[in-house]
Amino acid sequence: MNEYDNEANMPVPEMNLFSGSVPIKDALNQLRLRLLDLTSRNRLLNFKPTAGKSLQFVQCSPEVVYNRLIDTPNVAAVTFTSVPEPERGAWVMKAGRLTRPDARDYAVSVGISTSYELAQGNTRLPATAASGAQMRALFYAEDLALHCRKIEREAKLAIEETGANMLYLVLGFLEFPEAENSDKLFRAPLLSLPVRLERVTKGNYDVYTVAYIQVRNLQKTSHFGKRSNVISAYLCLHSTKNRFLFPATLKRSKRLLSICLAGA
Repeated sequence: MNEYDNEANMPVPEMNLFSGSVPIKDALNQLRLRLLDLTSRNRLLNFKPTAGKSLQFVQCSPEVVYNRLIDTPNVAAVTFTSVPEPERGAWVMKAGRLTRPDARDYAVSVGISTSYELAQGNTRLPATAASGAQMRALFYAEDLALHCRKIEREAKLAIEETGANMLYLVLGFLEFPEAENSDKLFRAPLLSLPVRLERVTKGNYDVYTVAYIQVRNLQKTSHFGKRSNVISAYLCLHSTKNRFLFPATLKRSKRLLSICLAGA
């Protein structure tokens, strides 16, 4: 970076931008930076799961899911699976009524991991999850279908209103403090794949799958501006022959897998 580049990135008073005293290229660069939301409202910097607009998964491998979707874009799909239906004997008494246990509690009782932070090299995954064919959400089948229908509806609405797909599968998050020496942590998506949801009715419930949408000249860029508390955007994402390897060397990276709507 030369001296001219440094000067171009220096803040310029707003009135000077339109006075004609600032070179056009520098003025456009300054105006472009003002379009970026670098506050905690930006979900690319501060992601929080939102009911009806995002869904988190357990018992799967981010690397295997990524490789499965990338190998055959627009073809290979990953199926969302639910917590199995409990036997009647496993139902519990709540408010004087016999009802199913909470899905998370029942998942623990049948040996399903409920941690959203996915283990590295987990050899205890079911065969379908180990192959990347399935990802599990901590809901019973009808509740999972309800959440997916909401996301599907919002995704279609976004396309109708903007003409662009805003549904993404996020593989991994970067955790960083809001400010130096702050205990408040933000989570920013590491890698986002544009995807589409597909619905198939099986039995009494709808089953959803997700497939990667290949977009020409798609670029995944991360621009955190000049916030001194944010790590550089390249994030050490390693790939070998189109194979994704989770950046284990990035100590603040979190092995989380979520589907969500951008900006939701």
